[in-house]
Amino acid sequence: MISVRILATGILLSFFSTGFAQIYTATGRLAHSMTADMQKLASYKISFDTYGSFLPGTFTGQSASGALLSQNYIGFDYGITDNFQLSAIFNVMQMNHSAAKSTFNAGPVTIGMKLGNLAFLNGRIQTGFIIGSSFAIGDLNNVPFYPYYSGTVEVGIGNITSWYLDAESPEQGQSLHFNAMLMNHNENQLEVSKTPNVTYEIPGRAVGIKYALGYLFPYGSWNFYSEIWGEMFYKQPDKVMFSRESYSYLNAGFKYKYTYWELNLSVDAQLMGFTDETDYVASTAIGYPKVFTEDKNYSPYFVNMGVVVNFSDIVNSWMGYSIATYNYNLVTADKYTDDLRKDDVLTKIEMEYYRTLYECFRGAKRFDENIKGTLYIDFTVKPDGTVENQKVVISTFDSALTSQVEDCMISQVKDWVFPKGEKPLRFEILPLNFK
Repeated sequence: MISVRILATGILLSFFSTGFAQIYTATGRLAHSMTADMQKLASYKISFDTYGSFLPGTFTGQSASGALLSQNYIGFDYGITDNFQLSAIFNVMQMNHSAAKSTFNAGPVTIGMKLGNLAFLNGRIQTGFIIGSSFAIGDLNNVPFYPYYSGTVEVGIGNITSWYLDAESPEQGQSLHFNAMLMNHNENQLEVSKTPNVTYEIPGRAVGIKYALGYLFPYGSWNFYSEIWGEMFYKQPDKVMFSRESYSYLNAGFKYKYTYWELNLSVDAQLMGFTDETDYVASTAIGYPKVFTEDKNYSPYFVNMGVVVNFSDIVNSWMGYSIATYNYNLVTADKYTDDLRKDDVLTKIEMEYYRTLYECFRGAKRFDENIKGTLYIDFTVKPDGTVENQKVVISTFDSALTSQVEDCMISQVKDWVFPKGEKPLRFEILPLNFK
């Protein structure tokens, strides 16, 4: 059983930072550290990720050298509500390849529930919680050179806290993300011997804190980031297991966002956990011999590549539901300025404010299922970031509820807040499509 001291300390740590080295959601993360923002209501995204490395060295008892490692994931996220998200991550293939031997197998499946998006200090600090569970669908577990996975039903609970440095436009500025998860590897009394007529059961369960600290720097369509992540064991895995030491990695990479998908590329370099503490005399007796002649317990680096696809937007497009498009013309008078805020304004409308306008449309659709149209609006962003002179210039809605929909949307526009600037910024005839 987990001691009261370990449990209390783990829960306390989880309220101050959060993270885990394994993938617990398909989206809403850098490479390893999670962000507190949630998948939007009824939206769903799919990710495809691969993590690999090449280890130079000589295998025990063989002249063959070098091992190619690869783990490949498919992830799915679905927003049940704006504050509740379900995730499923499938390790569809993990490969350990050397000149002498190759193994291919499916890795663990992870199911996660993400709760929260609680905001403080005008949204500058956001926090949430996650519950995750991993279970095996293949028989290749406790893979050498990778972070420890026992092969049982592992359970973790943690907290995710994000600090957005730009209070005016939190999700478009620089940010820090803290993760910590209390992880129960749950292998107590697990039979692990692969040697005939030899029985060996793990006498207890390993318990650790998985952690991550990530920094994100957005620049247009690019997101640059750096992370420190790993796991610190309160109780180490058994002496016969591979990768039983506490470890940490430094990660650096970038994301590039397209209309419906996002490309991710990063590299991990090992910072801690170089000392191999596995008892190879005991492990060889039960069928787990030492792999390399060198004392390698973790891969010194990983190369990570991934793609996230926004399938909800793609499906809506296929079905004829228009995604909001934004065109704008800036007034050329001297009192207005062509500054960089224009892109920030349009991005914030698309990523955040369009959802509130759609609620007005959805409310009307309950009474008139055929309602559809495009609203063309004018508004000016004042130097302090608030909106004035908001009005409907053209509306293609043709319904008895048109005026109510327009009034509802304009009342939402009135409450919009954008980054501050030196001069006003005016948008003319900006179309918002609802079908």
